[in-house]
Amino acid sequence: MLNAIDQAKVLNFQIVVFTGGEATLLWDNLLRAISHAASLGMPTRLVTNGHWAVEATTGRMLDQLVGAGLTEINFSTGDEHAKYVPIERVVAGIIASRARNLTVHIMVETRAEKLISKETLLQHPEIIRADCIRADNITENPWMSLDPYESEGMDPARALNASNVGASMGCESVLSHYTLYPDGIIAGCCGLGQRAIAELNVGMARGDDFLREATAVAEDDYVKIWMKFMGPVKLLQWAATKDETIAWENAYAHKCQACLRAYLDPKVRKVVAEHFQELVPDLLLARFLDDELLPSISSPLLESLEPIENDDMIDAAPALVGDNSMENFSRRRRENRS
Repeated sequence: MLNAIDQAKVLNFQIVVFTGGEATLLWDNLLRAISHAASLGMPTRLVTNGHWAVEATTGRMLDQLVGAGLTEINFSTGDEHAKYVPIERVVAGIIASRARNLTVHIMVETRAEKLISKETLLQHPEIIRADCIRADNITENPWMSLDPYESEGMDPARALNASNVGASMGCESVLSHYTLYPDGIIAGCCGLGQRAIAELNVGMARGDDFLREATAVAEDDYVKIWMKFMGPVKLLQWAATKDETIAWENAYAHKCQACLRAYLDPKVRKVVAEHFQELVPDLLLARFLDDELLPSISSPLLESLEPIENDDMIDAAPALVGDNSMENFSRRRRENRS
C-alpha cells in the first residue's frame, strides 16, 4: 500500500481511497497508510459501512482517523447494508464525522421496494436534530446483481432503454480510478463486479513502477476508452443493432451490471471484435470534446457559442486531437486520477 501511494504521488493522482470490503477491519494498516498519504500532501477518503459507529468506539476511532490525516469519509447504506449494519450506526457516524469537520458523503443503494432512501435518511430525527448534512451529501445508486442477466429487485423507474439511454453518461470510474487489491492485482476501475472481468485487470504490484505500467496498459485500450466516454449501456445498444438477439432494454439501471454484460456476453464480444472500427468516429468526437474542447473554454463562453454541426465537429476532431491523441488522452487522465 505504501509503495502504491508513493507511486501515485509521482504520477499526480488526486486522491487515495481506502475501501473494501470494510477497510476498518485492518485498523493499524489503515491508519498507517492514511498517515503516509497525508505526509505526501495527498487527500484521503475512507469508504465504510459504519459498523464501528457505536457509543463506545465512534469518537475514539474518528479521532484516530482525523489524527492520521483523513480528509473525507463515505458511508455506504441501504436496505441490503441494513441487514447487517443498522442505519442508526450510519447516522451516528455521519453526525460524529461532521462534528470533526470531515467531508461526509453517503451512498444509498436503492431497490424497487426499499425502506431506506435519500429522503428517509434526511428525515431521520437525529439527522434533523444535528442539521449536519444536505441532500447534495447523499447519492442514490441502483442496487445491482452480480449476475449480468438478473433484473429482479431493480427499480424499473431507473431502467435504461431506447427512450432514455441518450442521457446516460460514460463511466466515471474506468481509467480514472485504479484499484490495488490485497493479492496484488491492479484494476483499471473501481466498479462493482470488476473482479469478474479479466480485461479490467491491468497489472500486478511488482517492483517500484507497477502503477505507471498499469495505467499505460489501461489507457492504450480503446474498449476501455469507449466505456469511459460513452458507457456500457450505449455499447449494448450499438451491439444490438448488429445482432438483434442481444436484448438490453429495461434490463439495466446500474452501469456496472451493464459492463458485466458487455464484457461477458459472447454475442457482444463477437460484435465488438467484428465491427469495432465503426465506433471510432464517435469515440474520436467524444475524446475531442472531453480532452481538448471542454477544458479549454469556460462555462460563460460555452453558453455563448453558436451551435456546431455534428459533421463539422467530426471532421475537425481528428485534426485537433492529432497523431499524439493517445498521449493527450493519458495526460488528461493523469490530471484526474484516484
